[in-house]
Amino acid sequence: MMDMLMDKLNAGQIIALVSILSGSLVAIVMIIAIVKYQLQALADDTALKREHQQAELALRERILERCGTSEEALQKILALGLISRETKGSTSEPATSNHSSSECCC
Repeated sequence: MMDMLMDKLNAGQIIALVSILSGSLVAIVMIIAIVKYQLQALADDTALKREHQQAELALRERILERCGTSEEALQKILALGLISRETKGSTSEPATSNHSSSECCC
């Protein structure tokens, strides 16, 4: 098969064929590298979000331990913006806070 192909093509056509094949190989390798990079970036972003969520949860738990679970304490925590009214009691969404962890709301 290769001998028949080599007999029908001249030197310029063989060079063009090799160039096309090597260019295709390079394109495939680049696509694989880009996909691998994107998947790694997604994994890193997910890990960072998970760490942030765990830190926010730990902050909420510390404040609840310090202040108790009375209605007044929960209202103060809500006023600080640590727990949104929709996610009160839920840990699926992290809340944002600009307060230091050493502050006590009570």
